[in-house]
Amino acid sequence: RAALRGMGAAVDNKRAKKRAEKRDQGRWLDVAATFEGAVSIDGVLGPEDGAIVQTAIDALATPSGPDDTRSAAQRRADALVELCRRQLNSASLPTHGGEP
Repeated sequence: RAALRGMGAAVDNKRAKKRAEKRDQGRWLDVAATFEGAVSIDGVLGPEDGAIVQTAIDALATPSGPDDTRSAAQRRADALVELCRRQLNSASLPTHGGEP
């Protein structure tokens, strides 16, 4: 379905463009501290952005070996943290307001 929606937008279908714009406006991400000091993350991404995030997390979420007892959800959480750690260590993030 996502591929067909993308094809419709690619041929300049005005309705498809409006649906894509509406879908993209519906994206959101909440990151909030819990009372226990943990962090809760919840959100919705469009199909393309979601595929990017999922592909990056999946690349780092494979079991590290036969003794890896983490659940798939724990491996995904660890992968997200590792992605963020790598980006922070790269020194390529903006330092203020989206500007380097």
